[in-house]
Amino acid sequence: MIRSGKVQKESEFAANVDSGWLSWGVGLLLVRPLKWTLSTLLGSGRVPLEESFVVIELVKVKAAALLVAYRSSPLAERSLVSFQELRALSSHICPDESALCMALLQLQREKQITVSLHEGEKLVKFSHAGQGRVSPVSEVDLGIYQLQRSEKLLEERVEALGQEVEKISISCLFPASWHFSLSPGVLPRFLLPSFRQLLLLGLLAGVMGLLYMLLVPGTGQYSWLREEKHHHTRLGRVPDMEATDTNNPNLNYGLVVDCGSSGSRVFVYTWPRHNGNLHELLDIKQMRDMHRKPVVMKIKPGISEYASTPDKASDYISPLLSFAAQHIPKNKHQETPLYILCTAGMRVLPESQQEALLEDLRTDIPVNFNFLFSDSHVEVISGKQEGVYAWIGINFVLGRFNHVEGDEHEAVVEVQVPGSDQQETLLRKRTAGVLDMGGVSTQIAYEVPKTEEIAKNLLAEFNLGCDAHRTEHMYRVYVSTFLGFGGNAARQRYEENLISNSHIQNKLLGKHLGESLDSPILDPCLPVDHQDEVGPQEQKVHLRGTGDFERCRILLHPFLNHTNDTNTSLNGVYQPPIDFPNSQFYGFSEFYYCTEDVLRIGGSYNSTKYSNAAKSYCATQWKTLKERFDRGLYASHADLHRLKYQCFKSAWMYEVLHSGFAFPTAYENLRTALLVYDKEVQWTLGAILYRTRFLPLRDIQQESLKGSHSHWQHSFSFMNNHYLFLACFMVVVLSIVLYLLRLRRIHHRSTSASVQWLEEGLGSPDITVKI
Repeated sequence: MIRSGKVQKESEFAANVDSGWLSWGVGLLLVRPLKWTLSTLLGSGRVPLEESFVVIELVKVKAAALLVAYRSSPLAERSLVSFQELRALSSHICPDESALCMALLQLQREKQITVSLHEGEKLVKFSHAGQGRVSPVSEVDLGIYQLQRSEKLLEERVEALGQEVEKISISCLFPASWHFSLSPGVLPRFLLPSFRQLLLLGLLAGVMGLLYMLLVPGTGQYSWLREEKHHHTRLGRVPDMEATDTNNPNLNYGLVVDCGSSGSRVFVYTWPRHNGNLHELLDIKQMRDMHRKPVVMKIKPGISEYASTPDKASDYISPLLSFAAQHIPKNKHQETPLYILCTAGMRVLPESQQEALLEDLRTDIPVNFNFLFSDSHVEVISGKQEGVYAWIGINFVLGRFNHVEGDEHEAVVEVQVPGSDQQETLLRKRTAGVLDMGGVSTQIAYEVPKTEEIAKNLLAEFNLGCDAHRTEHMYRVYVSTFLGFGGNAARQRYEENLISNSHIQNKLLGKHLGESLDSPILDPCLPVDHQDEVGPQEQKVHLRGTGDFERCRILLHPFLNHTNDTNTSLNGVYQPPIDFPNSQFYGFSEFYYCTEDVLRIGGSYNSTKYSNAAKSYCATQWKTLKERFDRGLYASHADLHRLKYQCFKSAWMYEVLHSGFAFPTAYENLRTALLVYDKEVQWTLGAILYRTRFLPLRDIQQESLKGSHSHWQHSFSFMNNHYLFLACFMVVVLSIVLYLLRLRRIHHRSTSASVQWLEEGLGSPDITVKI
């Protein structure tokens, strides 16, 4: 049975708990042979009769029963349980202390409990139902346990005081000659000592309960403290128009330079010192100057224009960094991270030219500026990285990464956490997917479950948390960018197809369609009677709009390059299934312009309402549309180009959404937007959030060096003044009551022999008064 593993020595069973592969190998290949050799040489090779053995299956049964008993008992509401309390709870399961220890060791091996020693006392922490493993014992757990133990000791002390008070019928703090005694039988019920004892206990319980709520964040979903904090967080998502307080020493800064194709911009971000809660991310916001405007600066042209003169790259970037340096306190420069991230304009350059530009930045910037900057802080990012950063930034502003704060009105999803060996599931806020259609490309990004197999070039798997071992901020995001599927690029492809087909038909049929205004090509994607000329000068083609939205959709469908394969989208690229009933998407850029600039129905998307509005617009005479434009009936930033191609782009957006990405026409959780909480969300916000994710560990380590005193200061930092005043007031009242009881006892002991019956607790049916 020993060889089969059904029975094991008690000492070996205890030693194998939490042992890793290295310790197991050392024990098997080194320690055991040495023990056997020494015992053979010394002549003591026999197994001692007193050696105890453990039946593994029986221990597992006892451990499972102990876990069930704990979770069904009142002790399950507490984070830590003492060994003595467990001993009393498991008396019917484990008959002696040794059996209990074996069961606890088995639970520890299964990662269901963790045992710690605090001030000479063994404390046990169990995993919660639904969790795969128990979390480590934290300072908050120990603080709660100490408060609960103090509360229990105070209750015992009050009970002892109450028993002494019961010996006294009544005593007044008057001169000794004024003492009198009343029988309980003739006293009103509200003056009986038992009621005084209950009143005292109630007051004490109220004080302890209030202190507990103030000092310990609620763990329940509807904790009053969490609701209040959540309310303030929601208000915080409204654009903070106040100027950044640069005199605040606890404020941190960060820089991101977006080197795009047409120009470069620098964004300055700020965030306060991390609060020490590993569940929360940094609270990053865009910096605002004294005029309450975002600290942003843009220069032209793009950095790719310096490909032939890479030694001028740092001179090109310097004005942006000098601008940022003027807004950031000088004593903060050396701890302010700087990231220079290049996008589409640099991607088209040869790798040798890219590297020459980046090398000049890596060499010269540290010489001229004192920001926190290393070689890895400057790079050319891929379209996939840019899409992931945009997804992170939007969900961060929406508050979807804040799992600590509960809101019963917010949708949640159950996800399988990436990176975990076990099938660990987690209930957290539902993230929003992102749709973005620009002039050249279209992009989609959304979170996918762990069970979905996706090619690595379409999947981003990352941890936003500062602790790599915590999995609550692990995300798997599908990202795909489709070049040539933006609104303008699609129109260009459509016009090229019109020109090519018209030339072929004219050649075959001997016609002259499109060659003059008298015989134009009819285009259903232009407003009624609008005339247009497309193509190069030598192949100029004349078009006249017919404004047929449905016909335009049919003509545009082949340009999606959709295949008959399942789970494919534009260009036949794989797209993992979307749980549409439990999902939400935000549409930006062209998704917003198509619905709002002219149609004026931006916001919550409804396919029927949108298609009807698009049909009506397309079927309107061009002369009428121009009159409405001249009267200012459209959005302020709408121009004639928008009016001209609105019909085409409306049909293209509809086809991309419902035919390309396969969104149901009845889908109701798409919101088209230009701003999120009145803020333009740039991908640079997601970039700095991801790249500074480990900075909270620095703040936590600095706080830990301050000792336990700073820990209690942090615990009090979130309390409101009126709650603190109320708690102090109740503590003072309790102290006065206890002091009066103490004076009563002292005065009682000093009374004369004539009232000795009072000390002995004797009752009297008569009312005796002595003056």
